[in-house]
Amino acid sequence: RLSPRDRTLLEAWAGPRYPETSGWAEHLRMWELAIEAAPERPEPWYESGDIYFHYGSLLGVTDLLDRAEARFLRASELDPTFAAPVGHLLELAAIRGDTAGIRSFREAYAAVDSAGETASYLEWRAAIALGDEAGLEAIHETYPRMDGASLNRIMGIAQLYDTTLAEAEIAASFLTHRTGTTTERREWLLGLHSLALNGGRPQEALRLIQDWTEVEESPGESLRILLLDALYWDGDRGAAEQAVGLLESRADAPLAPAGGPREAQLADICVVEQWRLWHGDTSTARTSLDRFRDLDARTAPESLSLRQEVCAATIEALLARAEDRSDADAIQRLEELLFLVPNVETGDDPSLVGSFIVADWREAQGDIPGALAAMRRWHNHWFTGVRYLSTYLREEGRLADLAGEQEEAIQAYRHYLMLRSDPEPEWIADRDSSRARLSLMAGQDPPG
Repeated sequence: RLSPRDRTLLEAWAGPRYPETSGWAEHLRMWELAIEAAPERPEPWYESGDIYFHYGSLLGVTDLLDRAEARFLRASELDPTFAAPVGHLLELAAIRGDTAGIRSFREAYAAVDSAGETASYLEWRAAIALGDEAGLEAIHETYPRMDGASLNRIMGIAQLYDTTLAEAEIAASFLTHRTGTTTERREWLLGLHSLALNGGRPQEALRLIQDWTEVEESPGESLRILLLDALYWDGDRGAAEQAVGLLESRADAPLAPAGGPREAQLADICVVEQWRLWHGDTSTARTSLDRFRDLDARTAPESLSLRQEVCAATIEALLARAEDRSDADAIQRLEELLFLVPNVETGDDPSLVGSFIVADWREAQGDIPGALAAMRRWHNHWFTGVRYLSTYLREEGRLADLAGEQEEAIQAYRHYLMLRSDPEPEWIADRDSSRARLSLMAGQDPPG
């Protein structure tokens, strides 16, 4: 009973894979159609701008900030009371160092949403960008009362953009002891876990994931996170090896009935096969691939979700690597799915680690620029963008150095070392060797 224009908006929000989640690239195409159908509505202008802002680099867009800005401005013009585009315009001004824009959009945002859950975060973002130490000190005094959503954003953005981790650590110290809803605790624990692993603190991260068992939505999610942490993010290897034993029995069991149990089992298969293949064990990979393919051949609702498609492509790509196949089909399939930019909703989503596999394969083929491009494809997002960030930056620095892009290598290593300023003992040697490497690249004497 919806009008055609309203139907277009609903379809853009739902995505083409509804009731499954769609990729952000798929949503973007539909939002562009919604702009054509209802150019007077602010929502499609904002939503398309939001995708460019957070995921433009993953879409391969070079002028992503300009595109995002144009859409946010149009949404704000159409509805001056719409706070979300104004908030992002403030963030864009901060990224560009536009002090006049920061002040203007801070004032505009305060006029429409001075008490929202992210209002304090945006005040903090403006103060940091303007170098307003007095304003920042005043904001710090509000941390005990600040909404958890703002603290979590501060913790994430401080890792993505700023030159010191102090702000992230301060926010984390207040967020650690917060009580909230199950959904809030999931977000907070995962944010604190990201900060710990980016900082080279695997034991702290392990304690946080042990707390995760109280709030996980899918059985075994905490175990799957432990495996991915160890494979791609300097996580505790002993804990991962223990988790493998628990997950293998479930992954290798007969396929569960459709619904939640099957989804959890397919997620188990996804990470267990990654673990096995990275360790050279190819014995079960083809059987696991057949399980995904058999489901994919059926009709909805039992066809694969985008996340499960990424899982299957990840296993196929790692199998090709383990068998030392130079055939690019498996890698191209994985890349095609990653360019859809899957909507990451869980802590164990394989979409955030696919670029590591692509980069590894391309480097093995001698394609250093291709490997480097893969390592530069991470989210500009306070929550998902910080996951695996230290690994992305370390690999980006190494590959940029190999590619002769010294300034880019220096920038990546500096960002990495900012995150690793105070690691646990087992990662101190890595931090120090990275510091020495950075000093050599910058033409300075290595630190004593």
